[in-house]
Amino acid sequence: MAAARVSYDKKIYDEAEENYKKALQNRPKSQEALFGLAETYFSMEKYENAVTTCERILEENSENEKAAILEAKSLISGGKYSKSINILSKVEQTDEVKHMILDAKGKYTLKYFKVVFPKNIDVCAPPGLHLSVLQENEKAVAYTSKGTKYAHGEVTYLGPISEDGELFPAVQDGVWCYVDKDGSRKLVPDKEYEFLGPFSSGFAVAKRDGVFGFIDMSFNEHSFGLENAYNFVGDTAIIKENGVIKIVDKEFSIVKETDYTGVVADEYGYTNHLGISVFIKNDLYYLCDSSGESIGGFSADYIGLPAEANSDNKKSGGFLVEYKSEDKFGFVNSKNGKIVIKPKYDDAKAFSQGLAPIKVGEKWGFIDEKGTEIVTPTFNFATTVSKRGSAWIKNEAGYALLTFYYLSE
Repeated sequence: MAAARVSYDKKIYDEAEENYKKALQNRPKSQEALFGLAETYFSMEKYENAVTTCERILEENSENEKAAILEAKSLISGGKYSKSINILSKVEQTDEVKHMILDAKGKYTLKYFKVVFPKNIDVCAPPGLHLSVLQENEKAVAYTSKGTKYAHGEVTYLGPISEDGELFPAVQDGVWCYVDKDGSRKLVPDKEYEFLGPFSSGFAVAKRDGVFGFIDMSFNEHSFGLENAYNFVGDTAIIKENGVIKIVDKEFSIVKETDYTGVVADEYGYTNHLGISVFIKNDLYYLCDSSGESIGGFSADYIGLPAEANSDNKKSGGFLVEYKSEDKFGFVNSKNGKIVIKPKYDDAKAFSQGLAPIKVGEKWGFIDEKGTEIVTPTFNFATTVSKRGSAWIKNEAGYALLTFYYLSE
């Protein structure tokens, strides 16, 4: 053992490896010899061997934090980030450990695309279909979160995929219609519409002659003449009629008439994300459930919609939601309306996968749910992180798909 340590200190790693192995022949479960061998493998950049050796130590003593940290270091050095973060989250949170976690979370790749302006539609896409819509040569194209072309064709607009996972609202040759995954026309209306939304709960929002209503898949019209209409989520949808926000059922009967005059919708017409809605009255935004009931009495100059559950808030059932107060953005818990991250950013977007894009000055970066910077603000543009761990960014080289290693493994 002593000879092995001397060889290691002198950085004669081949000799140290041999000596530690000899020591283990006599005492196969020696924690000291195993740890010395793991350190030697790490120094030799034999990271898989180091991980295996650390696992042998932890099988005998699961409380050995030195071995756990060395295993995590070996995993990070070997490009395996997700498991390393899981290991590090269970040991004492020293400054070294916190730095290692941040380092692992901040690793990403960039894949560049020649596109005009990417839109991330994960927020309202059905489960399992996580797509982004891009403009390529004046044509709309959908990509998976791994950058593979998914739906394309001679379309100039492509909306979010419908609830059935088959149809996209699209504009083709100047006509609103529905296309399939290959961009082929599947449903074409006889009438000329100014807008068509995705099918949800059997209905889609439509606009014709300046007014809104709903259509079914046979293009039968329902409740037309509305000031505005938003996608069904489950059995209800929100409409705006005579300046008042109302909630209707699938028979288009009024379930509730609110005292709000507006509602926050994402760019595809969804007003209900994970049971959370944001209503507007007298230029104030109110955090509410989908029925319009206030959550914690919280209001602000602006409140966004959540993207998905965040890891730190799943137990409590809350989601982090961006809000604006006095021209700065922060985050509030959607379950109780309590402020989690005070407003200090120049702009912010929804949390997803435990990360949110934030803007400082003119640059975008990413923070975690505690407000810690994971990626320093250096980008000119950034979207919400997809469920597969990707986000669109823009830098001096153009648009790229940024993928966090630990989320994509």
